[in-house]
Amino acid sequence: MSIRGSIIRLSPPEAEDLFALQSLRNDLSLQRQLLALPKPNNMDAVREWIGRFNGSSNAILFSIRRLDNDLCIGFVQVTQIDTLHGTGWLGVAIDPEYQGKGFGGEALKLIERYMHEFFNLRKLLLEVDSKNPAKHLYTRMGYSVIGTMRSHFYHGDRYHDIDIMEKFL
Repeated sequence: MSIRGSIIRLSPPEAEDLFALQSLRNDLSLQRQLLALPKPNNMDAVREWIGRFNGSSNAILFSIRRLDNDLCIGFVQVTQIDTLHGTGWLGVAIDPEYQGKGFGGEALKLIERYMHEFFNLRKLLLEVDSKNPAKHLYTRMGYSVIGTMRSHFYHGDRYHDIDIMEKFL
C-alpha cells in the first residue's frame, strides 16, 4: 500500500528504509525536537520499533519517500488511535537536510486524509516544543494550540514548555 502525493509518497517501511530510519532515530537534535529521550538505535532496535507498529491495532507508521528518487527522508506516525472518539496522536520526522522544502506539509495532508477516510478520525493531536520551528508548519496547516504544559520536558540543562495542538479533519 502506498499513498501518493505530488512530491512524496507514504508507504510502510521497507527494508531499504532501515538505514535512513536508524539515522533519524540516532540524530540527537531531531530526537529532542520529537520530545524523545535519545537512545542508541542499532538495526535490531529499529526493526523492533517498526514491529511494534505492525502488531498494533491503534497505531500506524509510514516512511516518507521522495517521488523523484524514492529516497526515504522521514516517517509519519499516528498513535493512540481511538476510533470511538475519532482521535489520534500525530508524530512527524523529516531528515534535517529535507526540512523546509514542502515534504512535511505534504506528508501532513496525506496522513490527515488517510486517517479521516480509512479510520474515520475527526481530529489529530500533537505535542511540540513551544520554540520548535515546526510549530509554524503545524499552524500553517491548520493546527491550533489548545494548551501549554509549562516546564514539562527537560533537555539542554533546562525545562521546556510543550504546546498541545489539534486539528479537526
